[in-house]
Amino acid sequence: MRNTIDDEPAAEWIPLASLRPWARNPRKNAEAIASVAESIRRFGFGAPILARRADGEIIAGHTRL
Repeated sequence: MRNTIDDEPAAEWIPLASLRPWARNPRKNAEAIASVAESIRRFGFGAPILARRADGEIIAGHTRL
């Protein structure tokens, strides 16, 4: 049977250590990390960190990481 898009999971859990920041990320969010971490502790998170499957490079979610 051939794989189709329906066969692929919408998301998958991977170890955080396998992720790597995008070196050219234009955002400098170091000051926001504490408040984002507190928000996640209080409310949980609704948006996962997105990364390329091929190399683990983060597409979205640098501050959440």
